[in-house]
Amino acid sequence: MLFLHAFPVLAVVVAAYNFIVVLGSRSVGDVLREVTLPSGAIWPMTVGDVFVVTALVLVLIELATVGSGRASVVNHALSAVVFMICIAELLFVRGCGTAEFVLITVIVGLDVVTGYSLTARLARRNLELERQRLTRA
Repeated sequence: MLFLHAFPVLAVVVAAYNFIVVLGSRSVGDVLREVTLPSGAIWPMTVGDVFVVTALVLVLIELATVGSGRASVVNHALSAVVFMICIAELLFVRGCGTAEFVLITVIVGLDVVTGYSLTARLARRNLELERQRLTRA
């Protein structure tokens, strides 16, 4: 169970991007479906759109479940590794030089920074609550 809490979910998006776009036969601009909006406008939903939206949803879920335990620390370390991999791929892998992959890299970077910040804030709050509990006892 510790592994599930420590696993950086954005690694799934990066791995899927590599598998489908870099190694596969899809391009980020391939239209998967056209969606007609209530305004009558047609939104051509592309492969890249799906990756970016999925990354945003997963980072929101991950940040909503940030804790201050051991699994959280491992998660942040692994997320930092994923971020470094994204930067390396962005610079050196031809299929990753797209606006969509830049957005995914930025989302992963924000996950790392926000995760560390939230964990530090939670740890400080927990210490303060423990101090208050000890002074009342």
